Amino acid sequence: MRSWNADADCCSWDGVMCDQMTGHVIRLELGCYTLNPTCYISAGSSNSTELSALGQHNLSFPQKAERPSGSSSNMLLQNLTKLRVLILDGLNMSGINVSHLMNLSPSLEVLSLSSCKLRGVLAAKVFLLPKLTCLNFSGNKELSGYLPESTWNSPLKVLDLSFTGFSGALPESMGGLHSLEILWLRQCNFTSSIPPSLGNLTRLTSLALSFNRLSGQVPPALSNLDQLTLLDLSTNKFIGAMPNVFDNKTQLQELLFSHNLFAGIIPLSIKNLSSLAQLDISNNLIGGSIPSSLFSLPSLTSLDLSNNELSGQIGEFLGAPSLVHVDLSHNKLRGSIPSSIFQLGNLTDLSISANNLTGVLDLQLLSRLKSLMNLDLSDNDLSMSNSKYVEHDMPNLSKVSLSGCNITEIPAILRNSTSVGHIDLSGNKIHGDTPSWMWDIGIESLTYLNLSYNLLTSFEQVPWKNLIILDLHSNLIQGPLTPPSLPNSLLIFSLASNHLTGYIPGSICEMKDLQILDLSRNNFGGTIPQCLGNISHSLLVLDLQENGLSGTISLTFGRRGSFLSYLKVGFTRSLQILSNQRPWK
Repeated sequence: MRSWNADADCCSWDGVMCDQMTGHVIRLELGCYTLNPTCYISAGSSNSTELSALGQHNLSFPQKAERPSGSSSNMLLQNLTKLRVLILDGLNMSGINVSHLMNLSPSLEVLSLSSCKLRGVLAAKVFLLPKLTCLNFSGNKELSGYLPESTWNSPLKVLDLSFTGFSGALPESMGGLHSLEILWLRQCNFTSSIPPSLGNLTRLTSLALSFNRLSGQVPPALSNLDQLTLLDLSTNKFIGAMPNVFDNKTQLQELLFSHNLFAGIIPLSIKNLSSLAQLDISNNLIGGSIPSSLFSLPSLTSLDLSNNELSGQIGEFLGAPSLVHVDLSHNKLRGSIPSSIFQLGNLTDLSISANNLTGVLDLQLLSRLKSLMNLDLSDNDLSMSNSKYVEHDMPNLSKVSLSGCNITEIPAILRNSTSVGHIDLSGNKIHGDTPSWMWDIGIESLTYLNLSYNLLTSFEQVPWKNLIILDLHSNLIQGPLTPPSLPNSLLIFSLASNHLTGYIPGSICEMKDLQILDLSRNNFGGTIPQCLGNISHSLLVLDLQENGLSGTISLTFGRRGSFLSYLKVGFTRSLQILSNQRPWK
């Protein structure tokens, strides 16, 4: 720090604030200001002007700036006995002895050492500093320790230990933190269950316990936390019925319960969450029907109920105009797709795949979702109305998965989708001529195209410059293989189980980075192209079985540097390569 001149008063240094009466250093801020603003309020900012100035002032060290060494940092922590605020976010403190944190000033109100590369075991005594209002050790993956089990009734407002190695049980003593507003313990190693005493923290606005190993049932006492705006219990091992803690939660905006073992039904009281913007209860064991009130929450923007046991029909979307993301996939839902879903003009993501939905989907209605980017209706018993034209273009489409939807032609909703990157139309009944507009979509953006298990008899062009996967297997494609210029980006290419004849052209060897080539179960004759050995450095799988090929395999495949692990060239011959020493000569 240039202003840290030994000949100048330290109170004039950047990031240093002193008491105007005593001259004692009371505030040291050298971090990157990544902390939640609540901590700056806790730091004693008396008005919004000062808080705004803090947010704009960046005292983070430049890449080549001098940083305090481990020894000087240790000395610094021991000598600042009057310090009230210490913010060193992002500072490399890997050389510091964390035991010296026990010597911090009892006057300390804010301690933020986020992402400082701290390591070692932190003594529980640090949590008991009597005036502490904000404590942030987040982002120090090699820092571990336990929360204090003794009486803990400090004025703490913010506690963030996310992305650290802290472990053990959440102690009942946490119930004494009556001033606590933010509790973030994401991605630690905490075990056992949630203590009922957390229900005493009635000022809590944000509770995040995701990515731990917590288990048991969620205590009903959490229903006391009426000020919550965020409740995140995702990715743990919670069991039992989905906690019915939704009464009087009019301020709750994010409810995240995914990746647990919750069962039972969705509580009807969820209708009370008038401010809810994001609901994610995916990857649980929740059954029953979806409450119709869920589709009428006025503030809801993201709804994820995927990978559960939900059944019944999908209700009408009558009061959720702000919905952007809807995922109901991998359940047991039946009936038809409600027409009201096509009135959600802000919808960008819609996935209802792997259910038992039936009925005919009108492409004209679907095309009204002009903001849609990702669409997945695969693996249902749906049919689609045939239409060569749709009322509206869908230029924002990025991913389209309509596998197993009884489609008989390339759906017109793809027309003018210039930015599409992923198309899966496998397992349908597509036949006839490919529409000419197909060759104009996603020229630069398409990386995945799966048309397998259809009734195609030809496929004339491959114009996509960045295509990675092209799967055309199990169709009725016939005649000689005269491929147009294939993109060098192609990694996986399958034409297996078609009716191709003639010889395998040498031009197929131009794909230098090809990893999987499957031309099996056709009627190819002639010899195996020797040039395939030229791409053996990248080829992992080569399947030419059940053809009429003859000749020898180039010894290039046996050289060091070849990663080929699977080779089938005859009707029954199968070779498994386990090392660079190839078992054929």
